[in-house]
Amino acid sequence: MKNVLIVANFAPIYGGNFIQSLKALETSGQVNIRYLFPVQARNNDWIKDLGPTYFTDWSKSSLNFFWGGLKAEYPVDVVHFHFINGVIGYRCKLVFGSKCNYMWHFHNHAVVSTGKLAFLKNAIKSWIYGNSYKIGVSESVSESVRKLSSKNVYTLYNAIDFNRLEKVGEESGISKDSETIKCMMMGSHFVRKGVDLAAKAVSQIYHDEIKIELYISVNDDLRNALIDYLNDILGTKNWNPYIKLLHPRNDIASFYNKMDIFLSPSREEGFTYSVAEAAYCGCQVILSKCPGQDEYLKHNIPSFYWVDDPKNTDIVFSLMKVMSI
Repeated sequence: MKNVLIVANFAPIYGGNFIQSLKALETSGQVNIRYLFPVQARNNDWIKDLGPTYFTDWSKSSLNFFWGGLKAEYPVDVVHFHFINGVIGYRCKLVFGSKCNYMWHFHNHAVVSTGKLAFLKNAIKSWIYGNSYKIGVSESVSESVRKLSSKNVYTLYNAIDFNRLEKVGEESGISKDSETIKCMMMGSHFVRKGVDLAAKAVSQIYHDEIKIELYISVNDDLRNALIDYLNDILGTKNWNPYIKLLHPRNDIASFYNKMDIFLSPSREEGFTYSVAEAAYCGCQVILSKCPGQDEYLKHNIPSFYWVDDPKNTDIVFSLMKVMSI
């Protein structure tokens, strides 16, 4: 069997479909796997479900120490990267050397540099990804990768483990008022996810006669930053009556099953798990036709309500339209 090293800059508390996919690969019996994660992932619950795992701070010295010790006991056939790019990707390739077989998994769009030193930056990116296999999680992502390195680029849509959605625990902090319209969205990457659009839309709709609440699931380490972001974009700190923050949980159906609407007014996505999961759990989904996410248009999913151009007025209209159905 091949010896595979999976290198992933992944540390959220909520392991989700990504960790489930690694566990499935590990138990397939087709490859031997070891993992390299950032030190921030060390205490997360999902770590204990994986095989031999190492941790790094991504410094060159840390990577050298790891790689020197690993090669003595585990000759690596393939290095498979997830969520790795930029300086970290450059350091990894320098340390691991040119003799490895590399596979780069792009979970979001590759970016061609522009402006000052663009030629040099793009040349470095081409060196990092050249002579390697590249996987995009959607056709849109794969097309962006080809602009940097056109050979050996493949599209492999992310798998969704719907069995996870059968696990429903006790909800926490969600209104039990049946007259309140409950909306939910994911809160990481505030601008890309369109948190500002959803928050402003709900703030405009909310008043005494319309009970609506927006629940935002956000990692604990981003919670304070999100609070500051909401204070800034809404121009007030008094948004608690209609916006609530949720701690992430792996039994995510515990949230979906309590929601009426799932919002994804993203400006860009690689591939969106949450809209399919929410629809599976019975939510009305409102989502934008942004690159990556728009590939769901290939499937006529009845609970999807599409927004052509993600902006505040469109989200307000969409929410009012859906709430009146």
